[in-house]
Amino acid sequence: MEAEVNMHALHERAREVVAEVLGIEDTTAFDLAKLLHHIGNLMERVTECAMDDDTLSNARLRLLVPLLIAERLGHPAEISPTMLSRYSNVSRNTISALLRGLEEQGLVTREVDVDDRRRFHIRLTPLGREVAMERAPRFVAHTESLFADLTADEREALLRLLTKVRDTLVSKCAAMGSR
Repeated sequence: MEAEVNMHALHERAREVVAEVLGIEDTTAFDLAKLLHHIGNLMERVTECAMDDDTLSNARLRLLVPLLIAERLGHPAEISPTMLSRYSNVSRNTISALLRGLEEQGLVTREVDVDDRRRFHIRLTPLGREVAMERAPRFVAHTESLFADLTADEREALLRLLTKVRDTLVSKCAAMGSR
């Protein structure tokens, strides 16, 4: 308990120093940014541990699920590496490496676009579909467990607020990209 009190006092003092150095009174925005970053890293770490599987990384599983959804919606040929990159919020190089691994595992195929030979479409193989359908429910259950301590109203409020933050960031990125 004493260590917790000391950490709290240290955190409060650090906030005061940040405010002083930056010449601001309210460090809440910095605290939120730091906390969101920390939460994202913790969620990734906890998920990697909980879903540990020697045959399929979580990053690869997170690509199979949108492919399965697109297939179920009747749009399997419309999924490109660029779309997966945007959806996953990772670089196209990372997506290419993940897709290469999924292809080597026999879980997806990459097909050249007939109209534009520079583009590829990604499709699940029968084995990829089977793996996605087997693993996705476990992944969803794990994700649900991460938010089990929140009430339904708290989840909705958090979702609404985080969506608002995300929309602001997307808008700022779009504005910067148009320069």
